[in-house]
Amino acid sequence: MTLGKLMALGAVIFGASLSPASAQMPEGSVYVLHSGAHGGCPSLDWYVVVEAGGTLAGMIAWNDMKVMTKASGRVDRPHHTFNMIATEIGGQKRTATVDGKVEGDGRIVANIKGPNVTCTAVAIPINKAPPDMGPQ
Repeated sequence: MTLGKLMALGAVIFGASLSPASAQMPEGSVYVLHSGAHGGCPSLDWYVVVEAGGTLAGMIAWNDMKVMTKASGRVDRPHHTFNMIATEIGGQKRTATVDGKVEGDGRIVANIKGPNVTCTAVAIPINKAPPDMGPQ
């Protein structure tokens, strides 16, 4: 193979590694966000963890944490999307739907819709879970 062909092949492989097709939510990843209110979207607080098998679990709160929810759902790895249901803790047990996509850099872009909350294109960065420290 000539040097030119090798360089072209390398460029294709490198480009593919940056594409949305490489987007993923690795097990153990943690998504954390605090954002102030903007537009029609109230303040948001997220703490969501990717568990075994693409299960999502955590909490999402809004309106200065006046509404707190337990969130759970799944990652659709082949399509680089996710869906969750956020169920109010205490109160009226109202629910919100959360869906979105996984970007190539691992962050998620989410939409949330429920009572007193409608937010679109909320970018939540990926954080790695701390290493297991074992028994203390």
